[in-house]
Amino acid sequence: MERYNRQLVLPQIGEDGQRKLIGARVAVIGLGALGSLSSILLARAGMGHIVLIDRDVVELDNLQRQVLYGERDLGEAKAVVAGRRIGEMNSSVEVQPFPSDLIPKNVDDMLAGVDLVVDGLDNMKTRFVVNDYCVKNDIPFVYGGAVATYGMTMTIVPNRTACFECLFPSLPPAGSVATCETEGILNTVPATVSSLQVADALKLILGEEVGGKLLTYDAWLREINEMDISRNEDCPSCGRKEFRYLTEDDADLAVSLCGTNSVSISAKGTERIDFDSLEARLAKIGDTRRGEDILKFAVDEYKMTIFQDGRVLISGTGDTAKARSLYSRFIGD
Repeated sequence: MERYNRQLVLPQIGEDGQRKLIGARVAVIGLGALGSLSSILLARAGMGHIVLIDRDVVELDNLQRQVLYGERDLGEAKAVVAGRRIGEMNSSVEVQPFPSDLIPKNVDDMLAGVDLVVDGLDNMKTRFVVNDYCVKNDIPFVYGGAVATYGMTMTIVPNRTACFECLFPSLPPAGSVATCETEGILNTVPATVSSLQVADALKLILGEEVGGKLLTYDAWLREINEMDISRNEDCPSCGRKEFRYLTEDDADLAVSLCGTNSVSISAKGTERIDFDSLEARLAKIGDTRRGEDILKFAVDEYKMTIFQDGRVLISGTGDTAKARSLYSRFIGD
């Protein structure tokens, strides 16, 4: 317990509370600006088991705000790097990295047995999937978002508070939501939002009642506001228990990534890619390079990072239709 002396003296935690943290299993989904700091704070607080989920690789412009990574990590899978860094910070924490998309067909494998989910995502559709899974399985979900100079967070406790779909009744149309790419991001904003998220996560593990309010924060205007969000008794997720986002066909899921001219194409099968064979084919038409659990391929103005589960990160286009075409052309269906 010596590592956690400064927490043990807090009456809100103490030794009993610290044991609860050590025995807890928490998932952080998305390891960008929010998820980076959330993971660090959870690990340093002594969260016993942390699941780390992210489909992306480290890019140069991530380093302005994503505190888990450095220049030596450029091009590597975020979940793999994050797992390594967390292990260096606190070797007593059990870390389980998933360098993959979270989609309906794999959400149960990734989140099975977790006590709580912390949101660090950069796209709305995956949040709806996570919300449905958490409501269905009675798992608290700490939502967070940040863009430009403002951010927001809301803690969702199934069967007690409004859920994410109560807050956002439908998936926003493409291009209608502000993103880091179009609006920019002040690096202090995700740091503040993730700190608030982790505070609620710790309280939930300790048995405190939290949630039910949306907190918004503007760093530039120095404004913090809270508003009550009421449960929608007719909500498809927490009201009618339809969980439609868990049953959608995800065989060809393509998602434009926040802040980059790139698209992530989900795995279409369950078998791991034979990198040796694929590299031999691709080397005939472009440049290839192997990394840890990834194969990199560059041709014309496009760069591809191929993961062994079949997922491909395509840089050089934000057009999902174009990305699907490139996937089919170079990787195959």
